[in-house]
Amino acid sequence: MVRFVIDTRENRVTVCAEPGGQVLLAREFSRRWEALLLAGLLDESKAGRALGSDALQSLVRTRGQASPLNRAQLQRLLSKVQSFLDDVPGLNARIEAPPRKQTVGPWRLSIEGPVTADVDGVDGRSAWGHPALVRGDDTLVLQDVLGHLLVADAFAVEGRFHAASEVLSTVDTTRLTTEGCGAVLLRLCSWHKHVGEFQVARDCAQQVLARPSAVDAGLEALARFYLLRIDYDQSPAANSDALWQSTAEAPSALSGQSSDWRLLSEWHNLRALLSRRRMHALAADATAARGLHELAVRHMQAAIYSALWFRDWDRLQAYVANLAFHLQSTLLLDGVVEVTSTEVLRWHRLTMAYEDKFSAGRDSAWEYIFFAEFWLDHQPEQESVPVPDPLAHNLSSFYPDQEAYYVRALERLRECGDDRQVAIGHSLYLRFAREHLPPEAGEAAIAQQTEQLSRLLGAQKDDSLRLNLVQEGYAAHWPAALRRKPRTTGSDRIQEIQKRGAHRAVSDKKRT
Repeated sequence: MVRFVIDTRENRVTVCAEPGGQVLLAREFSRRWEALLLAGLLDESKAGRALGSDALQSLVRTRGQASPLNRAQLQRLLSKVQSFLDDVPGLNARIEAPPRKQTVGPWRLSIEGPVTADVDGVDGRSAWGHPALVRGDDTLVLQDVLGHLLVADAFAVEGRFHAASEVLSTVDTTRLTTEGCGAVLLRLCSWHKHVGEFQVARDCAQQVLARPSAVDAGLEALARFYLLRIDYDQSPAANSDALWQSTAEAPSALSGQSSDWRLLSEWHNLRALLSRRRMHALAADATAARGLHELAVRHMQAAIYSALWFRDWDRLQAYVANLAFHLQSTLLLDGVVEVTSTEVLRWHRLTMAYEDKFSAGRDSAWEYIFFAEFWLDHQPEQESVPVPDPLAHNLSSFYPDQEAYYVRALERLRECGDDRQVAIGHSLYLRFAREHLPPEAGEAAIAQQTEQLSRLLGAQKDDSLRLNLVQEGYAAHWPAALRRKPRTTGSDRIQEIQKRGAHRAVSDKKRT
């Protein structure tokens, strides 16, 4: 047996013969990332997989590589590592790639005979095959990491995701195992996603994919699922068709396990959301729409079942809120699904009851959006709704027929929502002010909300948020000036003219 002892930070490796520990070869690499590439290839080889280009690029990026490695750099790296492997006495190891893909991968390390690897002090010979949070058995380190997680999670429970991310980013990840890093990175991924920092969230998930875990295969599947969920949250309308195809299989098929408790309920939740959108896209076909409604309810029931078992009140409330919103949306499908506004109202009240009884949902404010949309769409039908049972949450203080409800909703959205959610909150407030406030109070509220929404849209890097909100129908109650694409400023106009002039010059040069 051959044992590789790799130090990725010092960029060196020692190869020993087992048993006995005789040193066969020791080398300090001269090219950056050689030891890291070798460790990645060995890690994937142990799991029977190839090392993908995206995983390698993410791996070097987490260690400080400013820009992606180009093909020439990859070729030199691979050649250097192969040359080292060729020098190991008695070892027959080859880095293999598909035909004509030597510089793009994926790359598989083929080795004859058993090997083990000790990477940065973690001994691959250990027989312990279960996840751990920190390296070794230092309980002081474990306590310190748990302390950071406690403070960060406490912020996240309150929806203070920026503060939570700041705390967790100070954890020394060199003391964590692969699984511990995965737990930290996927928390950060979720929190950045919540506040609309989608690219940062993707980077966190990619870092997990770059270092697969040998004892927690579900981490990789979870990271891949997060990438899908980020696509949905960033632009549900634009990405729902593609996600309908890419999420067709249950996550157990992705992770190679019978099930994964972290994944399955969230997969059911996402499939329910996608089923709702598909139901409306196929509303002209009553049979298809009815089948998708039934599918959405089945998926939501499965998600609710899982949350009940784990007494996860936050997720349970989120799933109940999503089901309330789904039923609310079926009211638009005349005669396709038999749901009444009274039934939907009871689901919304049940959603708010979880907040009242368990303080659930403090990290989200979607339920305020859903309830407001329902009341604004169906307010005339709710005049004769019976008083709910005494166990339900008393909503008299924050019922959507009061302006205080929208003020509270925006406060919550600013704490824990992304820019899209905050913009939806302003849009609903504008609609309420137009339709239900007295003229004088309504004009003041409209002016205030228009100014704040205009400032939010103007702070965006591009026009995608405004366009998405227009596409989803939220702009119907905006003032006309907000619905139009902003005019370019004088400086923008000058830059545009300069670009056109440069383009003409290039075109003229090509013609000559």
